Amino acid sequence: QEKIKEEEIKNLSQQLLPEEIKNLHQLDGGKNNKVYLVTTNHKKYVTKAYYSHPRDPRNRLQTEFSALHFLWDRHIRSIPQPIAQNPEKNIAIYSYIEGEKILSKDITEQDIDTAILFLANINSLQINPLQKPSNQFQNASDACLCFQDYINIINRRLKHLQETKNDSHLENAMHSFIQNQYLPYLNEIIPQLQQQLIPIGSTKDTQIKKKILSPCDFGFHNALRTIDTTDPSPNYSSITFLDFEYFGWDDPAKTISDFIIHPGMQLTEPLRKRFAKNILLHFNNPELNQRIHFIFPLVGLIWCLIILNEFVPQHQI
Repeated sequence: QEKIKEEEIKNLSQQLLPEEIKNLHQLDGGKNNKVYLVTTNHKKYVTKAYYSHPRDPRNRLQTEFSALHFLWDRHIRSIPQPIAQNPEKNIAIYSYIEGEKILSKDITEQDIDTAILFLANINSLQINPLQKPSNQFQNASDACLCFQDYINIINRRLKHLQETKNDSHLENAMHSFIQNQYLPYLNEIIPQLQQQLIPIGSTKDTQIKKKILSPCDFGFHNALRTIDTTDPSPNYSSITFLDFEYFGWDDPAKTISDFIIHPGMQLTEPLRKRFAKNILLHFNNPELNQRIHFIFPLVGLIWCLIILNEFVPQHQI
């Protein structure tokens, strides 16, 4: 993708906003995307220039903007408000959230309950047949709707790692870990997990019965705690959740496991248990309670490979 210059970002943002832009500067934190704070006389906005690659067919802008638009229209306010977009230039403008990052050590039981409520709220929307969210969204990025989907993700990521060079001490250590620890465990546990499918009348290719709308990459690592607000609405939340580029339909067992395992949060064991217990009570699905026990190790295996992404050239991921 050709890098878009800051002056062009300002000009494009100006075309999308009714007020004159007084200042624009790039914010820290974007890995692939470029994020800018846009200041006018009366308000602040965020302009997001989305990363794209010819080998990656995902339309991150369309996914995120349409997800936020859908949720905002249905009175969910613990998200940025989508303002405007320019799909041709791959940029979008959102409301600016005045807040601070949430450190792992500062996560509370109330924060966990807020995350549960958010997941519950976005999935209560599918109950109303008039809204038909199923027609608006595709599967989430790397969605797993059967056991084999998890295996396919593991195999794809493994292949990328095994094809990387082995010239340095760190690269040698990575390849040694994959060969001597990861693969033996993988080859041992997969048949065991497949056996656990049999008692619940499932096979590796059986699609799950109840999928959910998942933000993906969901957690406090992608959230801000608001510092000051004058919003009196009952839908106001002191935590604003960010990053909906991978939003879509997914396995609730994967969403739950991702939240618990995610290395960006490092939740304490009591907080993990609180999330798991209460979100399972909300979904009230005995099949989900059973399945999460054999999905959890697979999600852990996937996260091991995600952490090793630094060894894989960006264009191969």
